[in-house]
Amino acid sequence: MKRLALIVWLATASTLVISAGSSAQDLPEMPPWLPATVLTARPEFGVSGAFGPRTAWGGLTLEPWFMPTPDRQFIAAPMASFGWGAGRLDVFSQWAVAIGLGYQWYFGAAQATNVYLMAHVGGGQITRREFPTMPFGYGDVTLGSLHRWKNGFVFGGALIADGLVGRTTRSDKIFGGPAWPGYLEMWRLGLVFGYAVH
Repeated sequence: MKRLALIVWLATASTLVISAGSSAQDLPEMPPWLPATVLTARPEFGVSGAFGPRTAWGGLTLEPWFMPTPDRQFIAAPMASFGWGAGRLDVFSQWAVAIGLGYQWYFGAAQATNVYLMAHVGGGQITRREFPTMPFGYGDVTLGSLHRWKNGFVFGGALIADGLVGRTTRSDKIFGGPAWPGYLEMWRLGLVFGYAVH
């Protein structure tokens, strides 16, 4: 986990370094994040346990960004997340879909680097071996930074704090497994890869 945190930190820091270099070269200013759609994929790793069962998690989040305003700073993004975990809840799989709203700030003469803040709300399901599938509500806050190259490639990093809230079930006691407490909080780190659709 420490190694992944270092990689994400370096990816985020590199976007700011690239931005500073672009400013130094006094590149001509381009319209920020043109065009207004960016497709992103985010491989992630995370841990939980401060409030819920201690768990290690890995997964993938897919998220197209739509930026409808002329300055391209407002973000609306449907999200789909798929993951697998292991810990006090046994081995489990999980998926979630959500709608995200956010805002981004641009840096550099070419406006090619951003810092963004988003929040997502939605729902999904968690499935464990020999246990019924359980629905949950999903919410998160995401902080990240990306750099966009002239060919449309996007790369950066993100830190996600999320929570799953679901109904408890008596089946855990019947099967003799670890009980689902009805909630699970998690901190996730992700590398963001994407492409600005022309």
